[in-house]
Amino acid sequence: MSWGCAKRPHSIDEGCGVAFQANARHQIYGEIMECLRSLDWAGRSVRSWGRKVSSAKVNLAARLCRDADPQEMTSGLGVSHKEYYQVDQSVNEATLVKLGRPRPCFE
Repeated sequence: MSWGCAKRPHSIDEGCGVAFQANARHQIYGEIMECLRSLDWAGRSVRSWGRKVSSAKVNLAARLCRDADPQEMTSGLGVSHKEYYQVDQSVNEATLVKLGRPRPCFE
């Protein structure tokens, strides 16, 4: 973890309208978010894909009045079968990893 606000407390020009407290709050929030993202091995692209698949499942189920099959999912998402199965596997693996013990941010 970097200590951005501790390294440069006097480098903030309060004359330009940004108080140290506001900047420190922003820096600390950023560090916390960076730490949380580092704990997620799946990454943003896999999480984004998971949200797209989930949304497509809901939309197709509402339209079809049943669960969509893989063929309908691939056409609804606009991807090939191969890509759908590869990325869907990554999403499923990411879901399984959430069940494990969490690692601490600060060691």
